[in-house]
Amino acid sequence: MVTICVRGADNYDGLRGDGLDFVLLDEFAPMSLEAWTEVLRPALADKQGGALFTGTPQGHNHFYDLFEAAQERPQWATFQFTTEQGGNVSREELEGAKHEMDERIYRQEFQGCFENLGVGRVYYAFDRRHNLRKLKYAPKLPLFWALDFNIGVCCSVIGQIANGTVCVLDELILPNSNTPDACEEFLERTRAWTSPPEMPTDLGEEAQQYLDDLERASQPRPLLTNVYGDATGNQMRTSASRTDW
Repeated sequence: MVTICVRGADNYDGLRGDGLDFVLLDEFAPMSLEAWTEVLRPALADKQGGALFTGTPQGHNHFYDLFEAAQERPQWATFQFTTEQGGNVSREELEGAKHEMDERIYRQEFQGCFENLGVGRVYYAFDRRHNLRKLKYAPKLPLFWALDFNIGVCCSVIGQIANGTVCVLDELILPNSNTPDACEEFLERTRAWTSPPEMPTDLGEEAQQYLDDLERASQPRPLLTNVYGDATGNQMRTSASRTDW
């Protein structure tokens, strides 16, 4: 005799009981991970049962972690199917949804993609494969330094604008820091761009003397910098006599 039970996972402790031959966890993304790890997975152990996880992705949560891990496990398999492949929604309806919805939500709901919708990125379309390339400091262009005035984590980026393109050259992330520390770190990061080039040391005595004199006469190159900070930088505090600016 085969017994099939349909249960909810809101109170997953109530799922404890006899061993299981097979379990289907539908819409696993919003389900508590502990329903699987603490209750259902142990229930499969004595019978070496199987499991099937289905559902729509919901960001980079435990469903995403399981999907990624399963691709490295020999006894697991992963599958992704789009709404179009299901054949239950017309192409016209899909085109309408694509034009009306945020592209991330469309990819999640209709294409089964794992999208980080809730938190994190300002530029959600950022992709390291397509949006990163090596950049060099351009001496003829001014720098910009954009700061987020925080005590917990002081974050800022250093870059330049070339022909209307924003080029980020470096980032500063200083935990448990302050604005003076950020200024010191800025000077350290940009030192190579202001210092004169290093002189060779394997020259004759006369040539070396000439280069030594030239190096002493050389002054650090000026570094024109535009500083952009958030609105909190103008706030005065009882613990300090100066603002972040």
